[in-house]
Amino acid sequence: MKTLFLFDLHTIRQNPFSFDRWTMEIFTTLQKFHGATTLWGDISPMVLLTKHNVGSALPFVATLPLTVRKELLQLATRWDDAAVELWCDMMQGRGKIAEIYFDILNWLVNKYKVDVFLYWGSNHTIKKFASAFGLSSMAMEMGPTRSPFRETRYCDFAGVNGDAHISSVDLSGVSPMNIDVWRREGGICYETGARGESCHVPLTTRYAEKIYHNTRPCALLPLQLDDDSNCLIHSDYSGMLEVVQYTVPKLVNAGWNVFIKPHPWAAPEKNQGQARWRNVTGHQNSRAFIEENYGEDAGVYWIDDVPVGEYISLLHKMDAVISVNSSVGFEAMLLEKPVVALGRAPYNIQNSLPTLDQLLSGEMDREAYSVICRKTANLLLNYYLYNQSLLSSPSMLSSAIKRNAILERAAIRGSVSLTEAVLANPINLRHSSI
Repeated sequence: MKTLFLFDLHTIRQNPFSFDRWTMEIFTTLQKFHGATTLWGDISPMVLLTKHNVGSALPFVATLPLTVRKELLQLATRWDDAAVELWCDMMQGRGKIAEIYFDILNWLVNKYKVDVFLYWGSNHTIKKFASAFGLSSMAMEMGPTRSPFRETRYCDFAGVNGDAHISSVDLSGVSPMNIDVWRREGGICYETGARGESCHVPLTTRYAEKIYHNTRPCALLPLQLDDDSNCLIHSDYSGMLEVVQYTVPKLVNAGWNVFIKPHPWAAPEKNQGQARWRNVTGHQNSRAFIEENYGEDAGVYWIDDVPVGEYISLLHKMDAVISVNSSVGFEAMLLEKPVVALGRAPYNIQNSLPTLDQLLSGEMDREAYSVICRKTANLLLNYYLYNQSLLSSPSMLSSAIKRNAILERAAIRGSVSLTEAVLANPINLRHSSI
């Protein structure tokens, strides 16, 4: 089974090496374990290098003709609306850009006899091509990365984020996991420890007193990046300003405090000389909207001073989390906090999470929601997320590819078959279920 890794095919954000990290992860694994057929099994892996000269003579490296490589590099234009739209077309498999990549993929198949494409992020162009020619494809993406998680990945035949197959699984057949055990193991439990110490660090934000001592319910609104695929094609919002304009008035009118946490990579100092000013502008416009219409007197706070190590502590003190589809939503579910997913998120299994209106009206059944959290935790922790360090192993990568082939065949037969296949093929069952 010839598998081709296509992690650096399309240039985004004016950066010719935008997928460099993922390409080099795979390149290092293939270089280290090249020829170890007992570890790879019947998988014969290759990696495509479109922007690198390193390793081009190695037998596991696929390369494109120089003219094609130059054409791809020319797509690294100014990261403006036109470039973003071009990327959206590629991710959704439409327009002239999809035709260009279809020709490239066809050339690769003919030259290297590829059976499986493995790619990073959202890419319906590759999915459509593979489907049209009877080939397989598998997407990879980052899962939760903050403590108490180690860095995670997921591998999915259906795609990532809003396309993820896990969101189509029937929860009625899934056992609820004992999240209390998981929380204790991760040091994020509610209870104090044996010596009476707190299990999470105190908040140091300038708004700590507002968070610790309040008489109104508190909602956390973590902003995402306007130029990320999570927002561009996996939600119905044009950007974070639109999200803020929709959510904050509803929350304030219902008597809630709102703590808006900007994305760290939207800070101006993170974007000096870079192309992602679209995110800076989106966040600045969101803050201006708050200051002009609400502000702290109305119980709306722009909370931009929370270190990564205090994120779980912040979630502990919130009464709900409102997110487009950030992984922080799943992290909050592990604390059994009410989560509203405004976009299409993999952890919103068959739309089981409450809407914003249901949350604010009090229509939520908290006991039923707790069961949903525990079932979703079981699904994602035991049947979906991979520890990133494990995927540097050829045997685990090979296993992930074969597992996805099984699930893809089951999905064709319908939701019931997919659910049965997922539950019959766990990634790990370290976490206990009840």
